[in-house]
Amino acid sequence: MNPSEITEDLPSQASDTSDIRQLKVYKREAYKRVFVNRGLLLDSVKFYGFDMDYTIAGKSLPIRNKQCFICNIRGLWFDSTYGNLLKCDPFGNIMVCVHGFKFMNRHEIHKIYPNKFVNREDDPNRFRIFNTLYELPGIYILACIVDFFSNHEDFKKVDNGVKSGDITMTYMSIYQDVLAATDYVHTKTGPLKTETAKNLEKYVIKDDRLPILLDRMRLHGSKVFLATNSDYTYTNKVMKYLLDYDEKRDWTDYFDYIVVDARKPLFFEGGTILREVVRDTGKLQIGSHTGPIKSGKIYSGGSVDVFSDIMGVLDKEVLYIGDHIFGDILKSKKMRGWRTFLIVPELAHELRVWTEKQDFFTQLEDFDANIGEIYRNLDSSSNKKPDISNIQKAIRDVTHHMDMAYGMLGSLFRSGPSEKQKLQNLENMLLKMTDYNSFRQRDWTDYFDYIVVDAENLYSLKEELFYDTGKLQIGSHTGPIKSGKIYSGGKILSFNDMYLFLKCLLQNTTELK
Repeated sequence: MNPSEITEDLPSQASDTSDIRQLKVYKREAYKRVFVNRGLLLDSVKFYGFDMDYTIAGKSLPIRNKQCFICNIRGLWFDSTYGNLLKCDPFGNIMVCVHGFKFMNRHEIHKIYPNKFVNREDDPNRFRIFNTLYELPGIYILACIVDFFSNHEDFKKVDNGVKSGDITMTYMSIYQDVLAATDYVHTKTGPLKTETAKNLEKYVIKDDRLPILLDRMRLHGSKVFLATNSDYTYTNKVMKYLLDYDEKRDWTDYFDYIVVDARKPLFFEGGTILREVVRDTGKLQIGSHTGPIKSGKIYSGGSVDVFSDIMGVLDKEVLYIGDHIFGDILKSKKMRGWRTFLIVPELAHELRVWTEKQDFFTQLEDFDANIGEIYRNLDSSSNKKPDISNIQKAIRDVTHHMDMAYGMLGSLFRSGPSEKQKLQNLENMLLKMTDYNSFRQRDWTDYFDYIVVDAENLYSLKEELFYDTGKLQIGSHTGPIKSGKIYSGGKILSFNDMYLFLKCLLQNTTELK
């Protein structure tokens, strides 16, 4: 293809080959990207839904960063029989076991779990999987209490708890007490929301790109709705703080539909009574709301069925953005077939370590190659086992340093030397139940006008490909690149700082050939 054909319809600032070459090689930082598990043509999305906490309202967690140094990952299991925190692979094999703040060795693990294996389905009440960001402090509190009583001189450890004289505390009772306390903290009148509302600047991250994102979605003809489990009073304070850039606009003007007290995941099932909120008082209207849902009004409760009927929405036309794996993602995907976008704040740290510590992964690959070389010439007639103990020790050492680079419990997504050793709930949820993942909602801003495509093996597309290396792949396309079209591929789609370049390219419509 002649370079002049490529640049025929491009803006003047990118009209020569050298400018295009510069655009090709630049890539957005990994932690600012949107990660795609399946294809999406944004023209097909008619409704964008948002959760509030940890999604639109990003939270600053200075306390967690300082104190929860040992239990700072989601996906851990708590064994309420023995008081242990477990990190398991997708099959229930125990990768890491911690009692309080004590990491148990292989021998200690085998004494409690003979096969280093647990099956949650055998006793669902025994194990609790901590999936949400809200539960991270609860994990830390459990570890603190178990560690305190396990090492207290007045208490003696028994199989399922601790004992001092006539007082016995089982790990199950400790777990139930902590769960009750954390549930209270998260109630409407609990200290979490009360203190957050008093100190919004301290605890809520404000982003001046949020109103731009919401306006852009509506500008292109899509509807935007907010569905949060928080009550009206708290929601009103937080959203006023986040969207107070224009004195002439109320925060409700950025949304077509607003639901508070949604009670997800119940919202995606039977739901509750739909009632309108009286904004002057914050109270609910008497009786159930049965009329049309109006823009600018705020509603409490309801169900996804009611809203879908009133809005006339098809399930595949909805992209819902949230942080809660179960309440936001799993239920909306399973019950309604919505497209889902999961906010994963931990991605920034995970990708940073992955990038900075690539030498560890290279060393493991080298060790694997060395073992392969040692065993290459062995066959069924060989009767002497090669000594690879030194290599195995080196693998364990490198793996330990690699895991410690992520934190005391290693990576959120994997454990050990193999990338296949992933955490059970994160591996299942992120890869099977979510369509798109990102560090924060603002990362979606630069993508909105364009197609986002999952293209793991899309190099056979008969068009030009912008793929994950950021380079322009010349395929079988023979005509000039036309305004209004975009060609995409790669596992991770990033348009980087080609924003203005692509804005001109996509003035009217987007198409995927």
